Amino acid sequence: MLTIRSTAFTLLLIVAVSSATAQIQLNTRAVGEQVPSFEYKEDANAQDSKTFSVVDDMPGRVVVFFFWRSKDARSLDWMKKIQAMSERYRQRGVSFVSMTTDKNEQIDKAFEDEDTDVFRGDRFVWGPGARPVDELLGAMSQPSVMLVDPWGYISWRGTRFDTFEQRLEALVQKTKPHAGDNAWLQRKLSEAERLKGKGEYARAFTIAKRVLKIAGESSTVGGAATTHMDEYVAATSAWIKKAVKLAEDKKYDEAARIMADISVRMEDTDVIEEAELELGRMRGDRRMKDPIRKALEDARGQVRNEIADELRDDDRYVAATKIYREVVKDREDTPAAEYAQKQIDTFKKNAAVRKQVQENRAWAQATRWLDMGDHYAELEMNEQARDSYQRIIDEHPGSDAAGMARERLKALRN
Repeated sequence: MLTIRSTAFTLLLIVAVSSATAQIQLNTRAVGEQVPSFEYKEDANAQDSKTFSVVDDMPGRVVVFFFWRSKDARSLDWMKKIQAMSERYRQRGVSFVSMTTDKNEQIDKAFEDEDTDVFRGDRFVWGPGARPVDELLGAMSQPSVMLVDPWGYISWRGTRFDTFEQRLEALVQKTKPHAGDNAWLQRKLSEAERLKGKGEYARAFTIAKRVLKIAGESSTVGGAATTHMDEYVAATSAWIKKAVKLAEDKKYDEAARIMADISVRMEDTDVIEEAELELGRMRGDRRMKDPIRKALEDARGQVRNEIADELRDDDRYVAATKIYREVVKDREDTPAAEYAQKQIDTFKKNAAVRKQVQENRAWAQATRWLDMGDHYAELEMNEQARDSYQRIIDEHPGSDAAGMARERLKALRN
C-alpha cells in the first residue's frame, strides 16, 4: 500500500511540476530548436534595446550560454571554472555568452571581495531588462548552462557542471566548428581566389566575408579575408564596366547576372553606390527589365543555396533540405531553384545520406534519454535513471551518450 501511495505521489508531483513548468516555458525554445535573435535592455526603463543573434554574430561556433546570479555562491564557483574553460576552448571554435539579470551595482558589490573578475565572455548580456531572454532560453535556475551547435540549434541545457563539461566536449568533437578549423577556413579562402580568377568577384566576396565572420577580425585568417575582400571590391568597378559593355552588345542576360550579383552580394561596400546607379540606368531600358528581375531572384536564391551547401557538407541534411525547398518555392523558374531541386532529389536517392540522417536522429534520441536519466538522478529516482541509461547502452552502444551513460550507471551503483 505504501509503495502504491508513494508511486502515486511521485507521479502526481511530476505532473504538477511539469504543468507548472509548461506554464512558465510557453515561449521557451526547446532542445533541437534554433535560437532566435533577441532584443534586450540592460536597464528595464532604457529606451534603446540591444540585439543579439547567435547565427549572425557567432556563426560556425559552438556557443555556451552561462546563466548566473552575483549573490549565488555556486554561480561564482562555476564562473571561475568556466573562465578557465573558455581559455582552453576558444581556439577550438567555442564562444561564451555570459548572462545575468542583476543590476550593474549588484554585480560590482558582489565582486568587491572576490578573487576573480566578472566573467563577461565573448558577449555579456546583463540587467533586469534581460529577464525575457532568460525565459526565452529556458534559464529557470542559476547557475545553469545551454549549449548551442555551430548552426544555432540548442543541443543541451542543464544545471550540473560535470555533465556540462562532458556535453561540451562531445558537441565540439561531433560538430567540428569551422571557427576552430583553420584548414576549412583556408580552403574557403582558396575557393574565393579561384572564383576571383574566373572574374566572379561578387561570389568571391561572399565567401571571404563568410570566412571573416566565422574567424573574426583579430585572427590571422580573418585578416587575410579582409585583404581579399578589399581586392574584390577594387576589381568590381571594371566588372561593372564589363556589364555595361555587354548590355550595349545586347547580351542582356549576361549583363543582368553581373549587376544582380554585385547588388545582392556586395551591400555596404564602396562600390555598391556605383553598381545601383548603373542598375537603375539599365532598368530604364525595357529590354533589360525582365532579365534584371530574373537575375536578382536567382542571385538571392544562389546565396541561400550556398548556406544550404555548407549545411550539406556538415552532414546537416534536414536543415539543408529546408533551405533548398525554400529556394524552390520562393525563386521559381531560376537556375537557383533548379539547382536546389537537384540537391533534394540527390538526397532522396543517396543511401549514404539516409544513413547519416538516421545516425543524426539516433544521436539526438540518445541525447534526450541521457537528459531524462540525468533529471531522474537529480530527483533521486535512481531506478528510472538506471532504465534510461541502460536503454542508451542497449540501443546506441557506440554513441558518446552511451559512454556517459556507463559512467553514470557506475556512479549510481556506488
